Order: sequence, then C-alpha cells, then structure tokens
Amino acid sequence: IFVECVRKLLWITTPEATCRLMTLNGGKKEKEIRQEYGIDCATEYFQAQCHSSLPAFIDRTLHQWSDPLGTQVILMTYSALSQDVASVVRDQGSQVTHIVLHELGQERELRQTVSEFFKNAKSGSTLLLQCDPLATSRRRIEHSKFLIELSRARRLKQLLENQEQDGEERKDAGKEPEISLNIHVILLIHLPRGETSS
Repeated sequence: IFVECVRKLLWITTPEATCRLMTLNGGKKEKEIRQEYGIDCATEYFQAQCHSSLPAFIDRTLHQWSDPLGTQVILMTYSALSQDVASVVRDQGSQVTHIVLHELGQERELRQTVSEFFKNAKSGSTLLLQCDPLATSRRRIEHSKFLIELSRARRLKQLLENQEQDGEERKDAGKEPEISLNIHVILLIHLPRGETSS
C-alpha cells in the first residue's frame, strides 16, 4: 500500500521536487527510499509516469484510467492559459467542448454547457475546462468540479442501467459488452509559479 501511495503522490509532484529528492543529502535520501521500499522515484516520475506534455498524457494515460463512461482528470500545469489547448486535445482525436471558466459570466452558463455536453457526448468526446486561479476564485473552481462530477455521475448511472438492460440482448447476439464510451473530462488548472496554496 505504501508503494502505491508514493506512486500516487509522485503524480502531483513537480519535476523540481523530484530532482531535489534525488540530490538531497548527496542522494542518500533517494537511495534510502529505493533500498527500504523498492521505489526508484526518479525512474517512476520521469519514465513510468507521463508528465512531459498534455498529448503524451492523453496517449499514454487517459484511457488506462477509464471507467465505463471514460475518464475524469484534474491536471495542474505551470504553462500559461492558452486557447491552443483545445486544438492540442482535438489533435489527439477528440471532439472537444472547450470552456474557459473565468470567461463565463454566470453559473447557469456552466451548468447548461456541461449538461449539453453529457446529453450529446459520443465516444471520443472530451470536455475541457480551463481554470486560471488568478482570474477566478478557488471556490468557483471547486464548485465547477462539483457540477461536472454530478453531471458525469448521472450519465454514468444512466449508462450502467442501459448496459444492464442491453447486456442480455448483446449476449443473445454473441457480442461483447462495450468497455468504455471514451467520454472524457479534463479540468486543466493553470497554476502560477511561485504561488503557494492557501
């Protein structure tokens, strides 16, 4: 369990922190962790996990984390907020619904867009919500996450109920059940460098 916890924590670690661990006390701390727990933090972070770019993450990781509906991830980056992100996700083969949180005037706009996304989403659809903590409050980001999770949970429940009903029909027809619809949600939070969370 400890090893899996370390792997999960490495997903939210910065490259700088990983490098600091590698050089802490002349590398003794990293060597100690490797010997005692069998975890090579540098190899895990820089090779096994995918932190290099959004396209690389989508290619290597997004589908591995899927449930029957798809994946919902929160990605944090120090890169500047850019409209080009939607085209990067599209280049990975997704049909993208792109929202920049601070450009919305009211919660109603977000609710409507999210509701329409889950109502009309087909396999390969991605909801991309970009959040800039300097342009919108942390509370609004959390509330947006909640609204998306709620809509996604409703769609997943509906999907599972439909799969249960269709399961017998698919068995009778000799077809395999669908594993995932590949409907993804990416909350991309653009963190300012040097800021500490409060």
